[in-house]
Amino acid sequence: MTVNSNQIITSDEVASYLGCKETFNDSNCLGLLTIYHEIKNTGNTRKFYFLHLTLQEFLAAYYIAHLSTSKQVKIFKEHSRLIDMKTVWIFYCGLVSFQPGMKQLKEIFLIKEEYYDRDSLVSRIKYAFESQSQIVCDKVTKLIDGCFRLRSTILTPSDLLALSYVICNTTMPVRELLIGELPNDDNKLNILLKNISKTNLCHLTTLDIDTSISTVGFDYLIQILKSESLSWLGIKLNNVSCEQCQLLVDNLKSLNHLFRFSLSLSSTPDSIETLFKALSNSSSQIVYFCIIFTDLTNEGVEALARGLTADIGLRELTFENSCARNEDLTPATSESDDANSSTTCQSMNTITSEGTASLASSFKHLKYLHILDLSRNGFGSDEVKSLSSSIHFLTGLGKLDLSHNNIGSEGATSLFSSFQGLSKLVELDLSHNSISFEGATDLSISFQYLSGLNLSHNMIGSEGATSLFSSFHCLSELTKLDLSHNSISSEGATGLSISFQYLSGLKDLNLSHNMIGSEGATSLFSSFQHISQIWYLKLSHNNIGYEVIQHLARNLLFLTHLKYFDISHNDIDLDGALLIISNLKECHELETAYISQSSYSRSLGNIVIHDIVARDDVTAMKKFKEAARCKKRRTLDFGFEVFEILPLQLYHKFYVDFLSRVF
Repeated sequence: MTVNSNQIITSDEVASYLGCKETFNDSNCLGLLTIYHEIKNTGNTRKFYFLHLTLQEFLAAYYIAHLSTSKQVKIFKEHSRLIDMKTVWIFYCGLVSFQPGMKQLKEIFLIKEEYYDRDSLVSRIKYAFESQSQIVCDKVTKLIDGCFRLRSTILTPSDLLALSYVICNTTMPVRELLIGELPNDDNKLNILLKNISKTNLCHLTTLDIDTSISTVGFDYLIQILKSESLSWLGIKLNNVSCEQCQLLVDNLKSLNHLFRFSLSLSSTPDSIETLFKALSNSSSQIVYFCIIFTDLTNEGVEALARGLTADIGLRELTFENSCARNEDLTPATSESDDANSSTTCQSMNTITSEGTASLASSFKHLKYLHILDLSRNGFGSDEVKSLSSSIHFLTGLGKLDLSHNNIGSEGATSLFSSFQGLSKLVELDLSHNSISFEGATDLSISFQYLSGLNLSHNMIGSEGATSLFSSFHCLSELTKLDLSHNSISSEGATGLSISFQYLSGLKDLNLSHNMIGSEGATSLFSSFQHISQIWYLKLSHNNIGYEVIQHLARNLLFLTHLKYFDISHNDIDLDGALLIISNLKECHELETAYISQSSYSRSLGNIVIHDIVARDDVTAMKKFKEAARCKKRRTLDFGFEVFEILPLQLYHKFYVDFLSRVF
């Protein structure tokens, strides 16, 4: 290795630069520092830097590790999320493992539940892994209480490797393991499952892995299922054999404490039939059983119906992500929220009316079914008619999702006529289904306990809306109503305003992208006193004119619990926006308000008024900043500039404090 002269700095040079009188040995500096000359107008300046970044990172970690505990905690909180400090914290973990007690780790690695995310938990696991210290691994596992909650985190191969090492090299029991989407690396996942199966499983209560498990991984999974303490199990299996299905069910029998079992399955019809036959004959008493089918065909549904010969306690049934149906299916189209582009019903399913008839025949064994999700399956009126013939068997059904299909008014009429026996239905989603006013008219049936109704992106119009609203006197429990993108005009809005007297518990109302206009808006605003408990109100893109804004501002005073308000993309001028913001001050729980005229980014905590105030209108901006002050801190977004608004009580506090100091 060739060493340049500027890489070696004598002790005299270092002492001279540092102003230190002590004599340094050359060995203390050799290979650590380098010097360069920086030429400036003021002269030639000498500076030192480390020959290699690793040396600097190690010495930084050494310095931090020998500070007081309070200073270590402060530095970690300030710099733990910086990528440039990653190696420093790895060295730090290795260094503190040699210190007695390691009290500082309790403060540094202690993770509150709200911080279970990639930047906190995964980074700490990787620090422990890279330090290769079993003591640190034990400490991390203990401080997070053995709960590796990474359910919504996309893990990289290096994350998997670190997680495997920490789990395998800890003496602390692992209680919960929730892993989200994993990379397409079966080997790394198999290593993880293998390490889990080797640990002390007597305390494992929750295992939820949202990725496909291979054949090799399945063998390790069976070993994990021998943990009798499991109460929550969620797995995803692809192309499992009949033997594996039988083996899985046999092992479920020993899980006496299993409360919830969630299975995402993509397999052959024979395996599906074997699985349901085994479940039908099983003595396992699973309290909450959920199955998600992917890539399901008519043959798969028929196999399900043949295998299901008894009630297995199924609570959730979902069909998703299968391949496109017949070419003659006409997809439903809709206008997007922010553009005029049309979206089609992206069906990936090959289930036709024959398949839905087979599914309907199995409903008699699903009396405990609570959630049925058949969204995005390309179902037309024929498929829905097949389902409607037996849906009355689902007496425990609480949520039905048929969104993003193409059932039309004919299918909707058939469906609604079969709902009379579903007394426990509380949520109904029929959005994106090409339902016209005829279908909406047939919905005027009593749903005593219905709390959520989504009919957005259909073609209901004012006639259908008026007929629909006439039945709202029966929906006293309704808390969420979505009628956006339905061409509802002022007549429909007037009908809804009359129905507000029956909807006192309404929390979420979405009427955006309609045509209610100023006349319809006036009727709505006059009825705000009946929906004073509402949290979310969306009225954007409705041709609401500036002439009714004063009426709106007055009635906003009734909405004392409002958290989210959107009246953007209407005809609102500067004075109208200022009036609205002034009255929103009384909505003490408000988090977000949109009054803009242009496209905007939806970020929480903002009052957005893009294209309302001119860039050079300083007087108007000052008025808005004064009007926007309220009890919560938030930002005022003009589009070209963002201001932070102090809470009203803090503003007065600072003012009083200022006066007391002056006088």
